[in-house]
Amino acid sequence: GQQIKKPLPLCKWLVGDFAWRRAQLLEQRSIKDWRAADGRPFMDAIKDTGIVNDAEGKPATVSFTRPDLMNDFTLAMKHHALYTAVLPELVRFNHFRIIAVIRHPLDTIQSWQSLKGRAIAKGKLPQAAKFWNEAARISLLEGDPLDRMVQMYDAFCQRYYELRDAIEIVKFEDVVKDPMLVSRLFDVDIRPRAAAMLEQRQRILRRDEADALKAKFKQYGTFTRHFYDI
Repeated sequence: GQQIKKPLPLCKWLVGDFAWRRAQLLEQRSIKDWRAADGRPFMDAIKDTGIVNDAEGKPATVSFTRPDLMNDFTLAMKHHALYTAVLPELVRFNHFRIIAVIRHPLDTIQSWQSLKGRAIAKGKLPQAAKFWNEAARISLLEGDPLDRMVQMYDAFCQRYYELRDAIEIVKFEDVVKDPMLVSRLFDVDIRPRAAAMLEQRQRILRRDEADALKAKFKQYGTFTRHFYDI
């Protein structure tokens, strides 16, 4: 099997990187991030025409600055697979306020399936698997990629459920209905700049597609059912 790396060095690096980025932004120095060419955040890396792609066709990082920040601004950073992989250790650091945003399993699987050429479209998460035994185990399974995807989704749900007393868990569908939801978690009364970009992106499944997915979640979705009735 794959050799699992110790997560502690990565967690220490994340703490330092977070502090460095925050300081750079306050000093109005540029940092690099996955954003559109004009520096705005994007919600859809495939459909957004303002995204600059690298040689592999993936979104490239761009430099941007924020000259309008207050000293007490809230910096949020996202990496759902990697942060989830080391989540137990991040929680023990007690350094970050952690919000896990989950999305309906049927919509999530459809989104993963649409990412042609990406590892997750095959039910694999190689970066997370370096630090997370369960992700590594699932990634190595033979057979139908859909089986791996459903098990991977449930592994995310298991991790969030088991750490539910130490993190905030928010449903994407609730954020779409109420974009101020996350702001209230941080006790701020500011409408997110990306609020207008939020939309309930949902493709209507054929009956046979929905039934097949529901059957997979009935087989593998033990922890998924803590969050969604499926």
